[in-house]
Amino acid sequence: MPAFRDIWFFLLCTGCRLEEMVELRREAVDLKKKAIRIQAYDDWEPKTENSIRTIPIQDELADILKRIMDSHRFNNIFVTQDGTSRRNNLLRSFKSSMKAALYSLRGIPTRKHLTKEERLKWFSDMEEVKKDLAKLDIHSLRYTFITELISAGVNPKAVQYLAGHSDIQTTLNIYAQCRPEPVQQAIEKLPWKPFVTNSSQNSKS
Repeated sequence: MPAFRDIWFFLLCTGCRLEEMVELRREAVDLKKKAIRIQAYDDWEPKTENSIRTIPIQDELADILKRIMDSHRFNNIFVTQDGTSRRNNLLRSFKSSMKAALYSLRGIPTRKHLTKEERLKWFSDMEEVKKDLAKLDIHSLRYTFITELISAGVNPKAVQYLAGHSDIQTTLNIYAQCRPEPVQQAIEKLPWKPFVTNSSQNSKS
């Protein structure tokens, strides 16, 4: 059965909407070609026509999907032990996972056996974690997927297709949060060289 970490990894690697993940079925997974297909079924349709798409997947995700599919007999991929779609309690589980990750990143210890001074810092760190958690939800994984592709220089039209957006402005204006580093790298890719005049050449000779 899929663990929550498998779900987070799937969403981060595909940029799928939550509902697209919930409705992913065996027939839409091609492990040989390493791709998944977001498509309509008799009892479900994607958000828009542009949402219907084929998304390539990396080897690591293909291995995870194979393990999940081998672990149960149900048609939907992401299910509980009784075959119910994994849609309930996802936000609470995501927040819990992110809280644990933020603890680890910040090096926050458990509250037990702390001195008075350490407890004061612990409460301060906890407030920062709460602020960070308030900014995160499951859709943050989709934001991250799109932003990372744009920042890596992937053609925006390709990103629009992978995200299943009808309008490329949605991809560029709402989702893609450009960081300073890619902007600097973009400038450094300009091919221009300083203009060389005859006088400057003569001064070097």
